[in-house]
Amino acid sequence: ALEAKRIARLKELTDEKEKLVEEARLAQEELESLNKLQVDHTADEEAQRVKRRLEQEFKTAAAVAELQKAELAAAKAAAKEAAIRALKESQSQNEEELNLKELQRLRNSHQL
Repeated sequence: ALEAKRIARLKELTDEKEKLVEEARLAQEELESLNKLQVDHTADEEAQRVKRRLEQEFKTAAAVAELQKAELAAAKAAAKEAAIRALKESQSQNEEELNLKELQRLRNSHQL
């Protein structure tokens, strides 16, 4: 597109000086266009890098959240097990105390 524009514009000019000036101007325009494309490309690459980094951070955060949920579930299960053990120990101790009291009562009643 730029080359066709350049050729058409240069054909219009008859003076060699004007052709040289116009060619220099068109070359500068093309250079600016190429620089803009390079800047746009660089910006696109940077945007892709940022996107990949953010996606990785999201995946990492999601994995950490899943790990925390698993740790919480494990802690709850361990606490439940400890509570059940404590309850069983308490029940066992209460039964033992009741048995001792019953035994003592029976001894006392036989002694009378």
